[in-house]
Amino acid sequence: VNTIPKTSVIPLGNSVGLKLYTSGVLVVGKTEVKGQKPYENSGIKEGDMIVKINEKEVTCTAELIESVNESKGEDLSIKYIRDEAFFNCKKLNTISLSKEIQYLGKNVFYGCENLSNIKLNGLKQEWSNIDKATEWNKNINNCKIECIDGSIDI
Repeated sequence: VNTIPKTSVIPLGNSVGLKLYTSGVLVVGKTEVKGQKPYENSGIKEGDMIVKINEKEVTCTAELIESVNESKGEDLSIKYIRDEAFFNCKKLNTISLSKEIQYLGKNVFYGCENLSNIKLNGLKQEWSNIDKATEWNKNINNCKIECIDGSIDI
C-alpha cells in the first residue's frame, strides 16, 4: 500500500481582494432558488450587466437584492447590457433601435460586415446621448445612422 506522507498548507504572502467598479451588476452565474429558476424567461445570460430593475438604477448587488425583494414575487422589468450582442452576424444589413436604448456594448456589431444602416426611432441628439462602449462600432464600414431628423455617418 502506498501512502502519502502528512502534508500541510502554509499560507504565504498577502491576500488580495478585487472590487470591480461597473455600471451595474455583472451576471457571473445563474442559480436555482428553492427549485425555481427566476431568470429562466428573462433572456439574461452570463456576462450581461443588469443596470435597471423596474426603472430603478442598480449599481451593486445590495440594490439588486433590494429590488428583487421589494417585488414580492411579482414580475420584474429588467434592463441589461450585453457586449457583442450581434457579434459576427454577417447577414445583418439593417437594424432598428428604439430611442429608449441607453447603451451599445463593446464590439456589439463586430464582424457585421454587411451592416450599412442603423435606424434610430429618435433624433440625432438622442443618438449622441446613447452611452457607447469603446469599440462599439469596431469593424463596421460604410454604415449610416438614420434618425428622424437626418442621418449620421460613422
